[in-house]
Parts: sequence; structure tokens; C-alpha cells
Amino acid sequence: MKALKLSVLFIFVSFVSAQAQSKQDFRTKFDTMIESMRTSSSYSNLDFRSDCKDFPEYVVSQSKGYLTDSVEDVREFAIGLMVEAGLRCKDSVVRKEVVFLLTNVQEIDFYYAIDRLYRFEKADFTPATKDSLRTFLAFRNKQMEVCLLVGYLDMHDQIPVLKSILNNPKLRSDKLKWKIKITLARLGDEEAAQSCIRIAKLSDCNSHAQYRLFPDMIYSRNKLIYDYLVSLLLDTTKLVSSANPNRKAKISCGYRMMELFPGIVENYPLEYYVGKQIKTDDYTKALETARQWFVANSDYVINRTRFE
Repeated sequence: MKALKLSVLFIFVSFVSAQAQSKQDFRTKFDTMIESMRTSSSYSNLDFRSDCKDFPEYVVSQSKGYLTDSVEDVREFAIGLMVEAGLRCKDSVVRKEVVFLLTNVQEIDFYYAIDRLYRFEKADFTPATKDSLRTFLAFRNKQMEVCLLVGYLDMHDQIPVLKSILNNPKLRSDKLKWKIKITLARLGDEEAAQSCIRIAKLSDCNSHAQYRLFPDMIYSRNKLIYDYLVSLLLDTTKLVSSANPNRKAKISCGYRMMELFPGIVENYPLEYYVGKQIKTDDYTKALETARQWFVANSDYVINRTRFE
């Protein structure tokens, strides 16, 4: 029994020692990277993925002190490390700290940081972090980046604010108008959802709709909008150019539409490969499978836990 206890103790001590060495190796590598960024216009891209996975809390603790560094590359490096470590960290306190820090970086790094918040879970956004987002909506130069986060986080109290921005006669940006409408649709505003559908109908399933409008409409998680997208999937009219350059004949919009729903509509029968390609050897058969499934499941459920 004593031998067993000594063996367990030895294993534990060995583990702690190995982890301490790994952290020291990380710190050495980290310092090397920082120094090269400060002294050279070109530097080696060292791999920190295993560090972010093995001891994310330590990576965050070492990185956050560089968010105010005078060198832009250093700040962006620190932000990137914090994001990757935060996403891999099981400690909710650390994840919340990372998200809060990302919403409170220097003004110059705002856009770089905010673009990475979409990857975090809703539970990682504290009331204080949401207050920061509410403040950002008051600034014209930040509304585009923040409004979609407001929708993702179900911040219904911001509906009047979003409508005020949208109805401002001085607003000229069609892109911002669209982003606000799609955000309002996610927050359950039927008028905004109908407006998004009207805009999409004008596109006639063209390339702008396929690669810009439809992905945004998927973000909406709005049943009215999804029913419209499903109607395009079911439509057999051939309007769309094939992705195959050797194929001149038009194809139905359904081939594009069926790629939008995996992982978002629950129990949807098609799955993704990496890179959001449908996992199938026969696209015609896959489209027919998707069509039959939606016909049989008009009461489908939309997963609202993800951003995109």
C-alpha cells in the first residue's frame, strides 16, 4: 500500500514538473516571438496551438499584459493567443475574462478584437461585457461590428436603439441598414424579417444573394426568413450558374440553399465536410433528401446557440 502511494506521488510530481517545464518552454517561445516583433519586420511564426490547449489559463495570464503594448503586431499576437486559449479553456471565469478584455482593448485594436468575439458562447458574455456593447452602439463607427453581437446575445432591450439608428434619415449605408434589419429579425422583429425577405426576392438568387444575403439570413434564426429560404430550396426553377465552369446549363437555387442548414436546423439530414461542403458523392441525391426532409418537417427547430 505504501509502495502504491509512493508511486502515485511520483506520477503526480512528475506531471507537475513536466507541466512547469512546458510553461517555461512556452514563456521562452513567447518572449522570443515578442522580441522578434519589436526588432524585425519579418519573424518566424512559432506554433502555440499545443500551449493554448494544454494550459490555456497560463497563456491568457501571460498574454493579457501585452494588450496595451506600443507595437501593433505584439498587441494583435496577444489578442490572438488569448482568443485561442480562451476558446479551449474549461474555466468559465477565464473565458468571461477573455471576452471582457476583448471588448475593452485600445480603440485602434477594436475591430481586430471584436471580430473574434463571434466564436465565443453566449454564457461567456457577462452583464459588464454586454454593457460595453450597449455603449458601442452609440458610436457610428462601431455599429456595424456590434449589432450582430447584440442579436446573437438576445439583447432585446436594444431593439428601440437599433430601430432609432435604422430610421435616422442621416443613415446612408445600405450595408449597415441590412445588418440592423437582420439583427432585428434575430431578435424576433417580424417587420424587419419581412423587409429582409423583400430585399432577397429582388436578387433572384444571384451571386450576391448566394454569398452575402443568404448567409446573413441564416444568422437571423428567424422562422419567417427560414421558411423563405426553404421555399427556394424546394423551387425547381433553374436560375443559377453551376460552380462547375465546364457546365453551361443553369441549375436550381436548391443546390446552394441545401448547404446553409447543417448544424443549424436540428436533425437536418445533411452534414458538412470541413470547409462547409456537403458530405455527399451525389449532389442531386443530397438535394432530393433535403427537399423530402423539409416537406416532412415543416415544424423544424432552429438552433440558436451559435452565432453564425
